Amino acid sequence: MLNKLHFASYYRWLIVSRHLQVRATGNPILDVGCDDGFFLSQQTSTVKVGVDLQPRALSGEGLSVVQADGCRLPFASGAFETVFAFDIIEHIADDWAFLAALLRMLAPGGRLWLSTPTEDSFLFPAFLTRRAMRQWGHQRVGYNVDALLQHIPAGYQTQARVWSATAFRHTYFLLRILAMLSPALARWGAGLCFEIDRRLSQGRDHIFLEVVREV
Repeated sequence: MLNKLHFASYYRWLIVSRHLQVRATGNPILDVGCDDGFFLSQQTSTVKVGVDLQPRALSGEGLSVVQADGCRLPFASGAFETVFAFDIIEHIADDWAFLAALLRMLAPGGRLWLSTPTEDSFLFPAFLTRRAMRQWGHQRVGYNVDALLQHIPAGYQTQARVWSATAFRHTYFLLRILAMLSPALARWGAGLCFEIDRRLSQGRDHIFLEVVREV
């Protein structure tokens, strides 16, 4: 399934799995905005639930997929040990209601992993950034860390990491054209961007937020 990933999803997968080494820390787990279910399928938990407005993944082989609105998740409060929400919140009109819904899903000691672009993130050439994001359905370009942390209530411990995607941002449209010719070659290019970007010390492009509900 890895060889079928879109190059941008592959780049994010490399950050999450190799750099941050994100793994589900409990069972069951929930992936909100699961799309094709790839990241969820890589987890070893026995109960894996994906939610998406238009899911491409199908239920089966230990994976349950639910079509639902992320702001109105159809599960009991505290039902999940781990919740993923990668690059979803910037698509949601009522973003703070969405964040509250994610936090409501966490069991005591449960962990939320959330990612989103920063408000300063841009593609090259920069004047195409907002147009591209409108095409992707973004409600906003992104966030700053303080704005996100202000909406995490008491009773949760948070850690924010900011990733620098300089190489990826500057080659995105080239990779997009390359993907039309060879998806595999575009993934190789995204992997090369990851190796360059992981060596950059100053993050400015993408926020990865880890939130743990206190016991």
